Amino acid sequence: MKKQMRVLLAIGLAAAMMAEKAPAETEKQTEKTQEQEQTNSTKETTAADKKPDKVYTVKISTQNSETTPMVQSMHQLADSLEEKSGGRLNVEVYPSGVLGSDEDLIEQAMQGVNVVVLTDASRMSNYVPDMAVFGMSYFIDNYDEALAVTKTDIYAEWTRALSEENGIHLFSFNWFAGPRYSFINKEAKVPADFKGIRMRTGGGSAYFEGVTGLGATPVNMPLNETYSALSSKAIDGCEGTAIAAVSNRYFEVCSHCVLTEHFQLINGLMCGEEWFKTLPEDLQELISSEIEAYGIVESKMAQEETQKALEELKNQGMTLVEIDKTPFIEASNAGYEKLGLSELRKEIYTQIGK
Repeated sequence: MKKQMRVLLAIGLAAAMMAEKAPAETEKQTEKTQEQEQTNSTKETTAADKKPDKVYTVKISTQNSETTPMVQSMHQLADSLEEKSGGRLNVEVYPSGVLGSDEDLIEQAMQGVNVVVLTDASRMSNYVPDMAVFGMSYFIDNYDEALAVTKTDIYAEWTRALSEENGIHLFSFNWFAGPRYSFINKEAKVPADFKGIRMRTGGGSAYFEGVTGLGATPVNMPLNETYSALSSKAIDGCEGTAIAAVSNRYFEVCSHCVLTEHFQLINGLMCGEEWFKTLPEDLQELISSEIEAYGIVESKMAQEETQKALEELKNQGMTLVEIDKTPFIEASNAGYEKLGLSELRKEIYTQIGK
């Protein structure tokens, strides 16, 4: 009997001890779980707040205004580069020539400044003269032909010369601004009708010879000064895209848009090789591929917006003048001869099958 009592007391004592121990262990486990959760939360916060070891700032400059497909696509490019680089690239877009003229900025880029400039073949011909042919009037008829030129051996040699001999890194040359027209204050259907007209155009021999081929007198000035020059009669007209004409309100200072389509303006983005080589290899690859991708996006947008812009010019009271391009094409040949580009044009046509 006493033995049974001792067994029962032992069992009761054990149960009591277990009952006391259980809350303590539960409490310890809860504290341990809370500590682990707090540690995990701290790690997640630290990872989220962690900043890149080094941030590279890129300034993209263009003469185009904020509302154009060119600048809209540049903003999209900037967002994509910042996101895909994990914040290692800080990209700033400067439209309307606020950083300065293209010519000045190209020189700064060559000296190592962290600027990427929207450029064209005419401006690049200041460094590789043969590139002028790509910007000559009536050289190509559409965007597809422009892309074909960039696949030729001749184009590859141009980019090599820009890089190795001039320190210019040329990204993909596939940003299409659209065909360029002539904005003046009278009807003109043949080159003789343009005689005496002082026409604003871009810098470079291709632009000058192209406008001369139209029959006008070329005048180089920054794009953002064109409206005031037209308004004050310092110039008589300008040439450019329909999109730019709407954006810059040329319909207020010019009565006619002559559909010359003398340039099919293809652009590229450039920077200096010195600055480009400061980027880590993965960022070099990223910025190169993204610029090419958004060039395609922009070009599709530009082609769609060109037709809308022509309609808007008409709605704003501007007269659209249809022409036979044949006499203008024939007149443009003199520019090829003057610059020694006639044979090069034939060679490129052979390579693209034109």
